[in-house]
Amino acid sequence: MILLFLSDNKLYTIDANKNVSSVESKFANDSIQKAIEIEKKKEWKTTGTGAKFMGVSPWSEEGTNPSLYNISMRGMCSTKDSGKILYTLEGNNFGGLFSYDLKEKREQRLIHGADFSAKDLNMNQTTGEVICSVGYPNGSANLSLIHNELTAIQEITEGDSIDEMPSWIPGEQKKVVYQSAGIGRNKEGMFWGLSPSVIEMLDMDTGTIETILQDKKKDFLLPRRNLQGDLFCIRRPWEDASRGASPFVVLKDILFFPFRLLRALFHYLNFFSLMYSHKGLTSERAGGAKVQGPDMKTVMIKGRMIDLQKQQAKAKKNAPTGSIVPNDWELVKVSSGGEISVLAKGVVSFDLSENGEIVYTNGREIFLLEEQGKKKNWDRHSLIEDIAIVEN
Repeated sequence: MILLFLSDNKLYTIDANKNVSSVESKFANDSIQKAIEIEKKKEWKTTGTGAKFMGVSPWSEEGTNPSLYNISMRGMCSTKDSGKILYTLEGNNFGGLFSYDLKEKREQRLIHGADFSAKDLNMNQTTGEVICSVGYPNGSANLSLIHNELTAIQEITEGDSIDEMPSWIPGEQKKVVYQSAGIGRNKEGMFWGLSPSVIEMLDMDTGTIETILQDKKKDFLLPRRNLQGDLFCIRRPWEDASRGASPFVVLKDILFFPFRLLRALFHYLNFFSLMYSHKGLTSERAGGAKVQGPDMKTVMIKGRMIDLQKQQAKAKKNAPTGSIVPNDWELVKVSSGGEISVLAKGVVSFDLSENGEIVYTNGREIFLLEEQGKKKNWDRHSLIEDIAIVEN
């Protein structure tokens, strides 16, 4: 078994012997190099007397715009072909679907376009079709099907909702399960909040959608089904972003507003200092050694902003596993009879193998969940955002 995992928008593989390798995208590297060459041709505008004449400042001491490196991997999955994977890339002005041969380390571009934006890939191991989530500028996301030898994409769900993390149901050629949250908007049409994420099942033959798991106070994420009909997913408390604050909270927010504004301004300036000069404004950073980009203090995990420093402090005190998310992010199993059992706590992502093995991560460590609830530590990494199994 080989595992794929995403870390800081980069893709890695790890085998049973704990050998870790990065998946290098030639297309992404070539795009970055081409953008840098174009930037160097315009260097007179951002450095020296040319910058003064144009009224702009250099991006960094090297004069390179950091946004040129903003190419990230947004989705990944295994394929029917042994040792081959799929992933999507997304940059400032393009998106694309790519296949990669892990043995030959060869990349192939399948779909490419300025408007292509897909993530949460999952391939049907029988038909070869890929289900994914596609985001739109208004904040919604719907499921799409990539077929015709992975060259054409077709939207298959619609509505003002966020449909994500689809997966094919084993033994069913046209059925998928996925998570879905309705979007709430105010009278001006602006985003107001999300409903709890529910698990739905889509039958593409009939076009019917059935809600199979929901709770008014819980989010259910990342659904997977096994051959026995059991459902696995992550369960966490739902946060009502639209709920009005109490009078006490409002008064506290008013009193602390000036201090929070100053702190936000400082962090804003510190961020740009780190990005453009690679030196921070704090005493331990200013004038000190350069750092490679800004410090990782917060990260967006499954639609939730996580403060890594605070969570790490809590984990050291309450949970020896050191999860980057709270313990109430639970990996649960819902039997075909509807019984729910908790398999692990503090879970960021997981996947199922064809023979029913479960691999999960708490964001720092990777575990193989064995029978009778025993877990085997596979590896550690600085930050793991998603994980997937490659059958080989």
